Amino acid sequence: PLLKDTRAWVLFRNGKVNEAENLLSEAVQAMPESPDINYHYAQVLQSKGDVSTALKHLEKAVSLGKSGFSELGDAEKALIRLKSPG
Repeated sequence: PLLKDTRAWVLFRNGKVNEAENLLSEAVQAMPESPDINYHYAQVLQSKGDVSTALKHLEKAVSLGKSGFSELGDAEKALIRLKSPG
């Protein structure tokens, strides 16, 4: 799952959103308690307009990531942005 996450994140950063989504969907099913995978999956989902599912995964990433999650600050900011009206 971690290799899929890494590969998916690279694909996403290079504009291959659908491929990234497929890999991250598999990764999050295999490791649902990973804050990194949930955060990356949320970013991909948000970019595709699936805000409600993205919120779910961002909330999970932040909740799980209280200790040792290097992207916690970014995840918290993304969560605030998605929850803000307009």
